[in-house]
Amino acid sequence: MARTATAAVLACLLLAGLAVTASAQAAPPLPPKPGGTAPPRLTPPVPAPPKPQKTPPPVERPALSGEKVEILLRSGVLITGVVRGPRCEVIVGNAYRPAKDREAPGAGIRVWFAFGLNGYLFVPYEAMKEIRFPGELSPEEGRKLAESLAEGQKKAEEDRIKVAERLKAMKEAAAKAKAKEREGAGTAAEGEGSGKAEGARKGAKGGATAAEERMKKIRALLERFPPEKWKPSRLEEIKRRAVILDLYPTEEERAFMDHYDLWLQGYELWRREHPEEAAPKSTKPASR
Repeated sequence: MARTATAAVLACLLLAGLAVTASAQAAPPLPPKPGGTAPPRLTPPVPAPPKPQKTPPPVERPALSGEKVEILLRSGVLITGVVRGPRCEVIVGNAYRPAKDREAPGAGIRVWFAFGLNGYLFVPYEAMKEIRFPGELSPEEGRKLAESLAEGQKKAEEDRIKVAERLKAMKEAAAKAKAKEREGAGTAAEGEGSGKAEGARKGAKGGATAAEERMKKIRALLERFPPEKWKPSRLEEIKRRAVILDLYPTEEERAFMDHYDLWLQGYELWRREHPEEAAPKSTKPASR
């Protein structure tokens, strides 16, 4: 028995010694002593600075050309602009034809870009007190004039977008009104809340009827003032003729002015349906 116990003790001591030796061999290396060389540190890469964005070059608009003109009316108003065609014309139907002289009945001159108008103003010679032609537009003057007109067109386009948005909102309101009318009719048929359903149906029907009546008026105005001949710039031309030339608007022009806002909504609808016809036509200066 004593020998067996002694043998067991020796076996345990031997196993313990082997375990201590194995742990000593697996231990990590000791840190370097002071003054030694430390292991290199890993630093994250520095991101490259962002590339500067290139500013698009300004759009260079072609310079406008023509002959400068200054007109003093009998009313004392001074008109300045550009002549891009004959100095003396008469209106024949819907076209302009060269006139023999300034004494011809209805003879006048088309002044382009007067008062910032992207178009022309026909001024009769009989309304003039004095007229002079200072010379041709210089390239610098032509570029400045083109930029000014482009800014005006941009603002006009923004106004047209606002009108188109109002038209879209009007159509959506009419569609919702019709949907409410159908919903109200179904609810009334089921007999649930007959009083409220009847009121909603009448209100929705009234809204839909008002929208339909408005569209009827717009279509009637488009037939009376077709967009092929009547443009938004026509309103400004009528006003300028009344103020500058003391030419009172005709009965048809007064009706156009009275219903202009409603007509403009229809014009925007027509403009989207006929983009080719609504696009401005390039006007080349005629030979003098």
